[in-house]
Amino acid sequence: MRWSGTDGKNVLHMAVSLSFPPNGGEKYYARLILSVVRDLRSFDDLGTFEGVLHPTIRDACHARGLLDDDLDLERCLDEAIHLRTGTSLRSMFLSILLHSSPARPLLLWEKYKSHLCDDLQRTLSRKGIDHPSMEHAIDYGLDLLESELAADGTRTLQDLGLPASQNNWNTLLGNQFHLEERSYDPQCELRCLLSCLPKLNTEQHHAFNTILNSVSHHRPRIFFV
Repeated sequence: MRWSGTDGKNVLHMAVSLSFPPNGGEKYYARLILSVVRDLRSFDDLGTFEGVLHPTIRDACHARGLLDDDLDLERCLDEAIHLRTGTSLRSMFLSILLHSSPARPLLLWEKYKSHLCDDLQRTLSRKGIDHPSMEHAIDYGLDLLESELAADGTRTLQDLGLPASQNNWNTLLGNQFHLEERSYDPQCELRCLLSCLPKLNTEQHHAFNTILNSVSHHRPRIFFV
């Protein structure tokens, strides 16, 4: 698709004259290319370098050598993965996305996603997802990042060249009150039970055994305690 207007040079001049900050998404990268390349006739030309049409204008900028590498950010994340986990790492990564304008955020995500989401299998399990895989955790991590970006209100995963989550986690995770009821540590509860059982009196033992028997044999009843 070619640019609209009868004079391509005027359109080029207007695009170059506009100013976009580094967090301006593809507009910023388009202007970066237009500031150094003068013989472009279509949007495909904008994303093409040495005969290769790149999936994003950001990638085309990187191929032309117009962007710095993210080596400093990688060094920072390499250190952090030995000191932080889960929520803390994702918060750090979100800050990088919002404030550091990484040249290739998708490569950073692909390199560190397993570390950024290393706590989310347990989180999903506590929230009622049976046997969540690492792929589930990574997809949920993208959903959490999207939510944080939405709260910030300035950029989206798409703006940053990151993939969207494939699952509707709001639907999959269901009713929040139900989730809260299921969000407990079974081992901790078992220890509490074993500690309290010897302290029950005769009537309490009878009530406990009656309720447990009803649940174990799937015989719904109403109990007033």
